Amino acid sequence: MTLLEAIPTTTATPAALPTLLLSALIWVPALGALALLFFPSRTELQRQRIRSFGIATTALVLAFAVFMWYGFRDQSGTYAYEETRTWLSAIGSSYHLGVDGVSMPLLLMSAFLFLFAVLSSSREQSKEYLALLLVLETGVNGRCRPSPCSC
Repeated sequence: MTLLEAIPTTTATPAALPTLLLSALIWVPALGALALLFFPSRTELQRQRIRSFGIATTALVLAFAVFMWYGFRDQSGTYAYEETRTWLSAIGSSYHLGVDGVSMPLLLMSAFLFLFAVLSSSREQSKEYLALLLVLETGVNGRCRPSPCSC
């Protein structure tokens, strides 16, 4: 198998906005954590910018979660929002996210809690602390659950 055969060749279909919000809830804090590592932190003004950036990142995730909550309908036993993309089809790997009636309130609660955690953290906290907090938010929002094997 060549490298070109391993790359998926699907046509781009427009995804629904709540479906894209699933990925945004995971990747916005991860990208924010990565960006925080490049902020200088020598002066008090620079440390305030770091804290403001952390607040803005977690507030954006909360806004996405609230937007999804208002469009959510309880789906008994099925996913209300679902995103599936093939990744490496040669080995059967895919990217799959889903929100059901149990995980939607938990997703909303975690978004609230991380915003409050950043707001209540001390002003003397380092940028590494905020970056690790955003990495933790990425892990909480996008926790892996293995799908059953179809072997």
